[in-house]
Amino acid sequence: RKAIAHNKLEWRCEQVVIGPPGQTVSFKVHKDSLGSNIYGVGRGRECQSPTTDITGRFAQETNLFDLIKIDIEGAEQFLFEHHLNFLKRFRYGLCEWHAPIFSGPVLRDRLQQLNWRVLEMRSQEVEYDLKGGDSWDSPMGIALWENP
Repeated sequence: RKAIAHNKLEWRCEQVVIGPPGQTVSFKVHKDSLGSNIYGVGRGRECQSPTTDITGRFAQETNLFDLIKIDIEGAEQFLFEHHLNFLKRFRYGLCEWHAPIFSGPVLRDRLQQLNWRVLEMRSQEVEYDLKGGDSWDSPMGIALWENP
């Protein structure tokens, strides 16, 4: 927040629930964490919430946004399946993936279908082999793309 204020950037943080449109989803909110996960297992407080119509929520916005950071713990698939018009409003995107729920190859295929240019990709080592370098086939990673 200090860096954002120092650089006089405009930004918005929205609390939303991404999932199948028009449905209520269950998810776990974990102790000592701001994060939650619709696929969460183990301890945590069970919550239910209706999904957010994120496309409709931003329908009145006329500006193109610079960047979206997507780290929504497994719900990325719903964002890419149901809210492409929303995603197209951003010049750059940064998305984390977690296989098998939303894998690197699925993200790569979606970006290719949209003709978005991958600028950077980093991943966890594949089968704990750092010599293999970054790979879409990794169990988890992050990709930065440009929407030209």
